[in-house]
Amino acid sequence: MHGTVTERKRVLVIEDEPDFAALLKYRLQQKGYEAILAFDGLSGLEEASHCRPDLIVLDLMLPRMAGLEVCRILRSDSAMKHVPIWIMTSLDSISHKASAYRMGAGGYYTKSNQLPDLLRQIDVALFQCQAAADATLWATEEFVTWLAKEILAGPAQEPEVDDRWPD
Repeated sequence: MHGTVTERKRVLVIEDEPDFAALLKYRLQQKGYEAILAFDGLSGLEEASHCRPDLIVLDLMLPRMAGLEVCRILRSDSAMKHVPIWIMTSLDSISHKASAYRMGAGGYYTKSNQLPDLLRQIDVALFQCQAAADATLWATEEFVTWLAKEILAGPAQEPEVDDRWPD
């Protein structure tokens, strides 16, 4: 039997501007995602460890801990290092983008004009994560089914050995 358990994907938004955070949360919920908000870097790290998000949207300019430091810490955490992190910030310099990618960000978007792009990429990233999970589940189910059949079949018959040399 092959089936997938599709649960609502969880997106953690770490953003200190309440209006922008609310807008992003609303747009994510419209798309069917669960959106969780944190308003500073330290709270974002705490929330990430509690809610285990499927994807993180991270601002770079945050109180209590800068976004790049949050990204670095998340990437060093074995439980969080594979969670996609998408930067959404008002900083638009090449050096900020390069730093974010070096710290492990999967995407970099500016608040001024790239919100639709960010939302599309969130869809793509979460679809890819679900597809990979489905493939793993399918492969595991197939292997378990095969193994169960082998066990139920009992020990394999020893093949008859013809110990005569060919003429």
